[in-house]
Amino acid sequence: MGLKCYYANSRSLMNKLPELYQILYDTRVPYDCLFFTETWLRSTTPSSLLDPKGEYMVFRKDRSDKAGGGVCAFVSKKLRCLECVQFNVTTDPEIICFDVLMRPDKYRFIVFLSLS
Repeated sequence: MGLKCYYANSRSLMNKLPELYQILYDTRVPYDCLFFTETWLRSTTPSSLLDPKGEYMVFRKDRSDKAGGGVCAFVSKKLRCLECVQFNVTTDPEIICFDVLMRPDKYRFIVFLSLS
């Protein structure tokens, strides 16, 4: 059994919420994992606004020091998923890592945005 994944450089998720909801909840193409870079989200934006139906675990790393940047991942709650906390948030400011466990396999995903 494989995973259906989606990736996009969003250049702001907040101004694309209807499009995001279409991708998240389209039953014709049910994605297991969705990855976004350049989310432009702030810590004041609740993840529940991004996934109002609560069907996904939302992993985020928002840029805090200036506009732009940020990464986000949505993982279906139907999957067993564990966040990896192995990166130093001071030196790796826009990186998230998590494992999806599917017997007998484990898939590690790393979503990052280069600051250079």
